[in-house]
Amino acid sequence: MAAERSECRGYHVPVSATDELAEGASAAAVLELVDLRVPAEVAAVSIPLGSIAVDGVSLTVEARPDPVIVRVSLIPYTLQHTTLGERQVGDQVHLEGDLIGKFVAALVERRERAK
Repeated sequence: MAAERSECRGYHVPVSATDELAEGASAAAVLELVDLRVPAEVAAVSIPLGSIAVDGVSLTVEARPDPVIVRVSLIPYTLQHTTLGERQVGDQVHLEGDLIGKFVAALVERRERAK
């Protein structure tokens, strides 16, 4: 069954391209929250309620508790039906930063260079 519009938490536009690798930094089993230590390039385009693809799975960015940490939440279905359920703290994962964030960053950079 598809999610109702009111249940949707974010807008995801992954394009199936790996930008960088990240290492699992921590996990909270009860809330199923995972903090990913990400490279600066991915952190720069990651905002709460934006998207990030982890090993090809599009996830919502829940929070940015640190400049190099992106917090995502995983629902039981995702853990059971993707390889993310097999990951452990310290494993490396493939990352794709938020596509809209990348476009905005490129536009801002272009505008700054034009000044």
